[in-house]
Amino acid sequence: MNIAAILAGGTGTRMGGDKPKQFLEINGKKLIEYTVEKFEHHPEIDAIYIVCVSDYTDTMKDIVSHAGWSKVKRILAGGSNRRESSKIAVEAALEDFGPEDIILIHDAARPNVSADIISDNIRQTSNIGAVNTVIPSQDTILVSDDGRMLTAYTDRSKMFQVQTPQSFKLKVIKEGHDRFEMPEVTDDCALVARLGQPVALVMGDKKNVKITTAEDLTFLY
Repeated sequence: MNIAAILAGGTGTRMGGDKPKQFLEINGKKLIEYTVEKFEHHPEIDAIYIVCVSDYTDTMKDIVSHAGWSKVKRILAGGSNRRESSKIAVEAALEDFGPEDIILIHDAARPNVSADIISDNIRQTSNIGAVNTVIPSQDTILVSDDGRMLTAYTDRSKMFQVQTPQSFKLKVIKEGHDRFEMPEVTDDCALVARLGQPVALVMGDKKNVKITTAEDLTFLY
């Protein structure tokens, strides 16, 4: 079974406004609706868990009911940070599914994820156990130890920008959460990499951008 966990627990302060960005209305629909629909309509996704800001769980229930989505199984209150919200989704999924089943953890603010990216995540996770969606870095990346002076350049051919979904067999990401209590971690693959678990790379897409500021809304299609 393949489960999508949509993380919508952020407050979206950089977007401005009086509500979390995932609940802003764009062209007649809320941002999170565009994202959930990509998984609701994907034939390989069996269930969807939405982890959202606790004050908005009732709002999310109304959205799901109005949309008539059949795959949304749970709406969960998020934690105090992204790692906690991810763990909440993983533990809930393990109550309903088995350790070999696959969970795709995705940012609610990435509404342009493609069906091909989702399918590639499922296929590679089935084979490897953990997957990170990435795109090659187009820019030269440098390192500065103090933020003021150049320390070193990196080899751009080895640099990738991380997107989501990040996907795992449930037993793999659960062990990562159990072994490493790291609130500063904003990347689920960082947890499982510490286990020595191989992490495969799936090519993302420049369109799979994370909506962070008002200017980013121009990328929504």
